[in-house]
Amino acid sequence: MEYAERLRALAAEWRPDLVELHLQVMAQYVRALENCPAPRILVDYDPPSAWAAELLREAAGARRLARRVELAAWRRYERSTRKRVNRIVVFAERDVPAVAETAADVPIVRIPLAVEIPEEPFDPLGESPPVVLFVGGFGHPPNVDAAEWLAGSIFPR
Repeated sequence: MEYAERLRALAAEWRPDLVELHLQVMAQYVRALENCPAPRILVDYDPPSAWAAELLREAAGARRLARRVELAAWRRYERSTRKRVNRIVVFAERDVPAVAETAADVPIVRIPLAVEIPEEPFDPLGESPPVVLFVGGFGHPPNVDAAEWLAGSIFPR
């Protein structure tokens, strides 16, 4: 049984309240969820057409033509999949216009990746410090680097 068929069967059996797809590449499976009444949210924190456009700007010669084809392919794929979700979430302000270009009428929600820093530091001798949960796929080298940096550099301070 192929992945899309398993996903369709799982959604029918489990009947989720919400389906969250991470990264544009996973939107290839959204068609398998057409009979699932749950809202579908695409969390696109690295829009492929945005980085493809960036690579195109830096390319020259024959590579420029290849990058132009790559950008066109990503935009075509994004237009065909993004219209099948109910919302698209991005985190960077620069991603809003990049995603809007191929999102049709699908609302885009930006969730900033920043937190307010308190004016006064926490009392190191006071209450227990807050608990931090680091969520990330550790097969992705930047997540491993971030977790090591957090544990080795930030927490000791």
